[in-house]
Amino acid sequence: MKTWAIIAATTLALLTTQTSVYGWYPYGKRYQKWQEKNGFMMAGVHNTLPADHLPERLAHFKAAGLNTLFTMEPHNSLKWHQAAHAAGLQWATEHPERFVSPNWKVTNPASPLNGLQVNEMFARVLDMPGATFIKAGDGPKTEEHLDNIAQFTKWVRTKFPDVLMLTCLSIEQLAASITDYDEDRYIAQTRPDVFAYFKYPLRIHDESPQFLAQMRRGRDAAHRHRLPNWMYVQTWEQPPIRRDGTQRDADGWLRLPDEADVRYLLFTFLAHGGNGVMFYLYYGHDGTVMMEDTVADEARDPADRHRLENLVPTRAWHAVRDVAPEVQTLSRALLNLRTKNPIGYVGETIPDECSAFKGHDLLDSVVNLDNPGERLLITFFDDKAGEDYFMVVNLVHGLNMSKMDGSRMVRLTFDTDVEKIERLNRLTGQIETLQTKVEGESRVLDVLLPGGTGDLFKWSNGNPWSLRPM
Repeated sequence: MKTWAIIAATTLALLTTQTSVYGWYPYGKRYQKWQEKNGFMMAGVHNTLPADHLPERLAHFKAAGLNTLFTMEPHNSLKWHQAAHAAGLQWATEHPERFVSPNWKVTNPASPLNGLQVNEMFARVLDMPGATFIKAGDGPKTEEHLDNIAQFTKWVRTKFPDVLMLTCLSIEQLAASITDYDEDRYIAQTRPDVFAYFKYPLRIHDESPQFLAQMRRGRDAAHRHRLPNWMYVQTWEQPPIRRDGTQRDADGWLRLPDEADVRYLLFTFLAHGGNGVMFYLYYGHDGTVMMEDTVADEARDPADRHRLENLVPTRAWHAVRDVAPEVQTLSRALLNLRTKNPIGYVGETIPDECSAFKGHDLLDSVVNLDNPGERLLITFFDDKAGEDYFMVVNLVHGLNMSKMDGSRMVRLTFDTDVEKIERLNRLTGQIETLQTKVEGESRVLDVLLPGGTGDLFKWSNGNPWSLRPM
């Protein structure tokens, strides 16, 4: 116990002393090699239960703007992995908690992997073309589980140098005791290529009040260890009554996100330096998800009950399809940037454990002109050359709200020296030069932001943006 506490403390001290004068820092070599070949990772989590018409099912999947199939049952997903690769998709899978024992075996007589132990099974699975990452752990609950995750990540990193290793925590576990260890010890011991976290904040009647503060802590944990950070994004519901008629506890009532909701979840994460998202869930749950089956109970019915003709894209599917191109466009810059402080909010109320924006650098203030009490998020970035950027996000979202319902006019107020500002147009991918106007003793710029949506800006100083190729 003490040994790992010393390792975590030593790692954190070294990281602190190596901090650049800028917020920017390089990621690990394995991740950098991976990122050079890949865009912004947008994965959909799938239970891969259906077996019919896989090309057509994956065409629906790609049409939502997703580029990575993330399977929940690696030993039962071989045909899906093959079909995903044939369709031009990457695929990923996970090391579920029940695999904590290395002696666990596949017990499916119909599977070509039947009888194989954990590492033998993964050796066969990950050797298939198209593998991009594997996740281990949603937050280990015992020392044995933690040790098992550490051993597994080491094995994957050694045997499969081109497959990213991702470890994950529930967002509530960040900065909290987890069987006597915290996220720094977890990262130091498991040595992932990517740190991920999850939180499903949109409940039927309200929203988790600490969601944004917890997202910041996730960003801080990744930042301390010079890791990219990914997040699970809510695209599922848990209604009060299960399909079997039983009642759920009120704390577990989740609602399916609407258009402005999905944008809110994505753009707040981008503003916190997010590098990739996993939509939970695309298909396969006792409740509505991105792709609904109107007949089968996706969680329990046998595979032969699932029929392609019964599939219905839900409003979450349409919301993801609508925003995915904008995310990919902004990621041309964002994947090259790193966040830095401050992270600030404006509005009548500031989110729990978060800070009000008081102005920074040449940006004096930001306000929602349509309703000054509604919240905005302002974050800052820099690139390898030390160029500064900032993002402004309209946080307006809610039940049954479209992006246009939540659209607001936002005013940015600058120092008098700022005659123009640059913006990466999230629709066209073009760099725009926007002229500010004189307003009293300041200069201002008014921009219209759809509900839940953000824009990325850079000071217009003649220096180029750090952009990935189209």
